[in-house]
Amino acid sequence: MSNFSTLKPFAGKNITDYPRRYRVGEDVLVIFYSKDRIYIRNLTTDYWRVYHRWAQIRGTYKIWKRFRDALRRRRKLTDQDIYNLAFKYEIDCSSCHAPPIIDDTYMNMED
Repeated sequence: MSNFSTLKPFAGKNITDYPRRYRVGEDVLVIFYSKDRIYIRNLTTDYWRVYHRWAQIRGTYKIWKRFRDALRRRRKLTDQDIYNLAFKYEIDCSSCHAPPIIDDTYMNMED
């Protein structure tokens, strides 16, 4: 039985306060949507996934930060690389049916 007192809600600042950025890999589009959500679009199959840290146990933010920083720093990113990183850092993944729309609020990380 899980201890619900260790679950930490990530409510805080507005989503609009987080600088939204995107990055294009070899066959993926990586969208850093908010502090606890990263959307991945496979450009060959047009399949969307969201990697998230919703309702995680306290003390897991460092692991999430390592995963997020790895996605920012790697030179070549493929869909399989991202999946392997998420498996390595034990990050939750879900399929996505309502992906974000990229507009002028997003900035490319290479700029």
